[in-house]
Parts: sequence; C-alpha cells; structure tokens
Amino acid sequence: QKRLRALGLELWRSLKAGEEAKVAERSRLREEVMTELCDESRVKQIAALEKEISLYQARLKVEQGRTVHLAAATRVGPGKASTNPMCAQASPQEIDRRIRAQAARGGDGIGSCCQQR
Repeated sequence: QKRLRALGLELWRSLKAGEEAKVAERSRLREEVMTELCDESRVKQIAALEKEISLYQARLKVEQGRTVHLAAATRVGPGKASTNPMCAQASPQEIDRRIRAQAARGGDGIGSCCQQR
C-alpha cells in the first residue's frame, strides 16, 4: 500500500508540475535510457570478446593436438605420420573452418578428428 500511495503521489505531482519540471523529467529519463543502452552495447561487446576467446582456445587445443601428432610422426618414422591423416594434413584454413563449424553446432570448436587423445 505504501508503494501504491507513493506512486499515486508522484503521478499527482507530475500532473500538477509545470512545463519546466516535465522537461527536466523527460531529460532525466532520456539520460537513464541512454545509460542503459550504453550498458547493453557493452554487454554485446563482452559477449563478442568471450566468443573470440573461445575460438582462440579451440585453435590452441587443435594446435596442441597437431603438435602431439607431429611429435608422434617423427618418432614413428616416414609413412606413418598419424593414426588420423586428416589432422596432420589439414591446412590452417581447414582447421579454422572446422573450428567455426563445430562452434556453430554448439560444440567447443574442436573437431573430433583433431582432439587430443
């Protein structure tokens, strides 16, 4: 009831207020809305940065997996480079494409053929 009474009084005051007070209230509300919109764009920017970070983390994991495969290939010898030749032969562009496709499907961006085992 107290909130309702306070709201009613505020409404009554705004109706009785002069033009100057109404302009000041509109200006205050505009400022408040602008602040909220700025905060929303900041939230969007943070979300974009988080997505970019997750892509870089996925690329790092893929590269770590490739390093493991290449290290194993050097120990095994020529002709037996990897148990999964798709990983060792994929170009950086192909890896990037796989990461983005996996991330778009809701995965962590690491293609199943390039995961560390």
